[in-house]
Amino acid sequence: MRIGIGLPAAVPGADFTSIGEWAAECERLGFASLSAIDRLVYDNLDPLVALAAAAARTTRIELLTTVLNAGYRRNPVLLAKQIGSLERLSGGRLTVGLGMGGWPEDYAASGAPMTGRGAAFEDTLSTMRAVWRGETHVPALPDGRPGLLLAGSPRPASPAPPQCPTAGGALLRPAGPPGGRGGRPRCLAAGADRRGAVLLLRAGR
Repeated sequence: MRIGIGLPAAVPGADFTSIGEWAAECERLGFASLSAIDRLVYDNLDPLVALAAAAARTTRIELLTTVLNAGYRRNPVLLAKQIGSLERLSGGRLTVGLGMGGWPEDYAASGAPMTGRGAAFEDTLSTMRAVWRGETHVPALPDGRPGLLLAGSPRPASPAPPQCPTAGGALLRPAGPPGGRGGRPRCLAAGADRRGAVLLLRAGR
């Protein structure tokens, strides 16, 4: 049995400056994973920031988002770079659970519409996959050097990966080929919760 524990990144009154120390102690005690939840209109740390603090103080323990609400994060290129950066920072220990999010106040605060969430979620997944595969067009730098979103993310040699069906019947496409690395998470599983589709991504080993 593998036992994980949640970071105190959404606990009212918690000392957020101790997140790294707390993560290191959890690793020392033998926990298998650390996770962070996601809300916008709530007194919590952004989960990617909280997990980055945990990654900096640990070497073995796995890192999870449970779940990262992509619905109101409407810049998928930026989100892909943030996720890919944390994947590289952690040395391949990141598992990302993605959801659409269902709290109206989070959408209102972000300015993103709640209508059309499903299609926007599919577009976000497709764009992030292209970024992780190195398929996104990036302008050259002024000095002529090629622009890079994420170094070490070559195009995959294998054909397109299989699709992952959700519990609701829709198809969510994996972010990268099985066993891929270089900051490209791959699909572990897909499902649906009461607030929307959830896709779990994990770095290839």
